[in-house]
Amino acid sequence: MQRGGEKEIRKRMLLENNVDAVISIPPMSFYGTATPANILIMRKSSVFRDVLFIDGSSFFSRSRRLNRLGEDAIDKILSLYVGRKTVDGLACCVPLKELEGGDWNLTVSRYVVPPVTEGVESVASLLKRQDKLHFELSVLQQEMRVLLNKDNVG
Repeated sequence: MQRGGEKEIRKRMLLENNVDAVISIPPMSFYGTATPANILIMRKSSVFRDVLFIDGSSFFSRSRRLNRLGEDAIDKILSLYVGRKTVDGLACCVPLKELEGGDWNLTVSRYVVPPVTEGVESVASLLKRQDKLHFELSVLQQEMRVLLNKDNVG
């Protein structure tokens, strides 16, 4: 949803308040392409001055060679659309000013960021652990040198 020549079309649709929502659906939803697709919900004139972005790309079940949106997935997407709220990792309402600042980009992943997985260590914690491991390595290397020197002397 962001190629060059389409920018003016996106800009005009957004400024005329015609784009109500953009919903990403899983890759491999259609035969002949593995490219992810988007559904644009258009209105003659939306009552909202923002655009709702919904990431539905993970709501699918595998069916032979295609990914399918099941009834539960459709219900979840519909609930997000009707609720029209920002939900971390799933949906985000983006004001027109932000869209303008983003060059009128309508790519869902730009606005809906997957949540951080629990159990992921902070960078500070990882650096501290790395320092500890470096210290342990230097101690082991020193012990190894002592043992090697002992073997060479005798």
